[in-house]
Amino acid sequence: MPVASPVAGVASASIARSTVFSFKPLTSLESGLDSNARELLANLYGLKSFRASLTGKVVKVFTDSKNAASISTKGSNSLCLHALALEIFAYCAAYDISLEAE
Repeated sequence: MPVASPVAGVASASIARSTVFSFKPLTSLESGLDSNARELLANLYGLKSFRASLTGKVVKVFTDSKNAASISTKGSNSLCLHALALEIFAYCAAYDISLEAE
């Protein structure tokens, strides 16, 4: 399950009782986004990084941002955040991933 890290662009996952990490530096554009957007980007990157292990599974994402957790499942009035939430939703739908955020 992807877990957004306190370090932007880092995702970790506990898969089959082992923890693996993936890292992607943020672009200058991404690093200028607000913290909720960076959190959603980390979640999306984690999903993409661990897709092979997550396809067809229920994935629980743990985040320290209640706003990002809510946005990833319900969307947002902010166009940028809503677009990221839709991208996460479409990715999960394409790979049969059921996402729960906490």
